[in-house]
Amino acid sequence: MSLLKTKITQYLQKKNLYEELIDDVLINQLLKNIDLMNFAEADIQEHGWRINTTRNKEKKPYHTTNPSVNVYRDSLKVVRDLYCDLSLNIRERRRLNIELKGDKPTENDGFDQI
Repeated sequence: MSLLKTKITQYLQKKNLYEELIDDVLINQLLKNIDLMNFAEADIQEHGWRINTTRNKEKKPYHTTNPSVNVYRDSLKVVRDLYCDLSLNIRERRRLNIELKGDKPTENDGFDQI
């Protein structure tokens, strides 16, 4: 079990909000979407926000938005929704030391340590 999953599970149990059948699925989906978000972010950092989709080198380059941008955006929305479903608002995430990127950009968030 990952450290984040353990922290969330322990927190929900402490608050008497933990329902194994439901919350385990939500937590697993949360972790998968965090991984997907990290993968998309790495791809964006490597290839940029816009990529050349022209296959023929003799033709003029055609740049379009990197598909990872949409994957990142969609995963971030799912992560935020899952946090809400797990009753983890911003204050509770701070207690667990897990922040979504963008909540406090000047501080280190838990996602950097996953």
